[in-house]
Amino acid sequence: MTAASLFIGTYTDGPQGRGSGIYHCEVDLHAGTFGTVDLAVAARNPSYLINGFGSFIYATQEHDDLTEAGVIALRRDGRNLKLFDETLLSGAGACHLAISPDCRFLAVAQYDSGTTDLLSLWSSGSIGPRLSTVHGEGSGPNALRQEGPHAHCVAFLDSPVELAIVDLGSDRITVVPLELRTSVLDLSKSRHIEMPAGSGPRHLDVTPDDQCIVVLCELDETILFYERTQVDWHLTNTLSAFERPIGGQGAAAALRRDASGRLYASSRTDDLIACIAPGDSTTVRQRIASGGTHPRDIALAPGGHIIVAANQFDDRLTSFCVEPTSGTLTPTGHVAIVPSPACLLFPHPQNRE
Repeated sequence: MTAASLFIGTYTDGPQGRGSGIYHCEVDLHAGTFGTVDLAVAARNPSYLINGFGSFIYATQEHDDLTEAGVIALRRDGRNLKLFDETLLSGAGACHLAISPDCRFLAVAQYDSGTTDLLSLWSSGSIGPRLSTVHGEGSGPNALRQEGPHAHCVAFLDSPVELAIVDLGSDRITVVPLELRTSVLDLSKSRHIEMPAGSGPRHLDVTPDDQCIVVLCELDETILFYERTQVDWHLTNTLSAFERPIGGQGAAAALRRDASGRLYASSRTDDLIACIAPGDSTTVRQRIASGGTHPRDIALAPGGHIIVAANQFDDRLTSFCVEPTSGTLTPTGHVAIVPSPACLLFPHPQNRE
């Protein structure tokens, strides 16, 4: 395989919403060149995409109106996507999705309302009923961004199976056990991992062995490293990813891990991508310009040789070659024009059809 499909979710509403839905192009896996960009499916504010099983992709429809906020199921058909199912949510501002390892559950973080929904998934790919809703609580010291709860990321943890909810507004991660027998979240046993005040946690990454989590904080642009203990999670280090000045408000965005354990993060404040070497939670190996403005997302192409950045404000996808030993990035100089890109997804097949 010399090229891979890439789907790009966009914003379609508001002053920065110039997109029309989800777009598709191919990316050369060694040179980083982009193929023709086409609209794969029309959709409203599909700001986050996730791979489902088989040929399915799920996308948020991010909106502050409860009658519009939802999730859609899409079936891949070559370069195109076909709407397969859709559902409304309990809250507003759906911004992040996670699918349980057994593909039975779909979790949806909703920024505006601060709520998180747990939905069932059927083997057909359709979206089942809402099983549980977690209502975020609390606030933070940043009056503009933390006046209340803002669920921004969800992730499933194994052994035991739990749902982790990253809340930018309350500076905490809420961990809720998932009762597989009853298919509901046991809210009576939920617990919190408290983050530094004003940090604004945004995205979470879990190591494959499920023993460490890494949290990218949007407001102070730090990366927090936690290790699992017998009873909870223990903070082991805090890394300043983008050297935010004390008291300055940042806008860190995406956090990705490659197969070797290297971490990559993006900052919309300074239009940078940072590389952190595997096993080294004390230093940033590289900070490099994203090649555009407001890099909302970054994605590793299959094979790990290319990284793509979605620069939302100037409608540009840019690509970088990954140095095999160090993991540092070199711009390829290649650009694709996509209106208001918000999320990048390289689709992959799943075991279940």
